[in-house]
Amino acid sequence: MTNKISVIITAAGSSSRMKSNINKLFLKVDENDTVIEKTLKAFIGFDNIVEIILVTKKEFFDKFLKIKKSLPLNIKLVEGGNSREVSTFNGLLAVCEQSQYVLCHDGARPLVSKDNILKVINELSNFDAVITAVKAKDTMKLVTEKNEVIKTLDRRFLYNVQTPQAFKKELILKAYKKYFENSFFVTDDSSVVEDFTKVIKVVEGDYSNIKVTTQEDIVYIREILKRGAI
Repeated sequence: MTNKISVIITAAGSSSRMKSNINKLFLKVDENDTVIEKTLKAFIGFDNIVEIILVTKKEFFDKFLKIKKSLPLNIKLVEGGNSREVSTFNGLLAVCEQSQYVLCHDGARPLVSKDNILKVINELSNFDAVITAVKAKDTMKLVTEKNEVIKTLDRRFLYNVQTPQAFKKELILKAYKKYFENSFFVTDDSSVVEDFTKVIKVVEGDYSNIKVTTQEDIVYIREILKRGAI
C-alpha cells in the first residue's frame, strides 16, 4: 500500500484507576522506555506513515517535547478534550492534507506489534475501515439492567476489540461530525463509522496487546518484555 497514513495516538486520559501519583503513560515498562515511549517506537519504520499526532493534555507537552526529540518520527502535539471522542476528533482536525488514511491507537497499549500494525495497514487496500480484535475466550451472556440473563451469546462470533484501528480519512471525519451532531452511543472509533460503511474488516490481534489500566497491567507488561515475547 502506497497511500499516506497519519497515526493518531490518544494519550489524554486521567489515569485515575492506576492509583499512582505518576500518570500511567510515564511509568517505566523496562530499563529504557516508559509506556508512551514503547507505544511510539512501535510505529517506527513504516514508509507510508507520514506523521504521528499525539493527543494529550497541555500539562504534558513539555515532557512529550523531550520524547519527541529522541525519536525519528514526525510527531505533532495536539491538546486533547474531556473524552476519548473529543480527543480523537481534535487529532483528526490536525491531520495533514497528504494523508488519505488515519490509524488510531491507544497511547496506553505499548505492546502493539509491528506485525499487527502492518496487517491493519495492508487491509486498507481493500477496506475503508479496519480494526484489530481477538476472539472472546469466555462464555458471554446478554443480561438485563437487573443483571438477569437473557441468553448466552455464541462466542464463535464475538471479539474483544483493540487498537490500532484504521479508516479512510474522509469516512471517519464525516462520521465524527455526525456523532457530535447526534451524540449516539459509541465505545470505540469503529462504533462511530458503523453506519457509514458497509464493511469493517477485523484483523486478528494479539492477546498481549492490552491497554494499561491498573498496576497489575504494568506488572504483566514488564514480564512479557522481560521474556522477550514482543
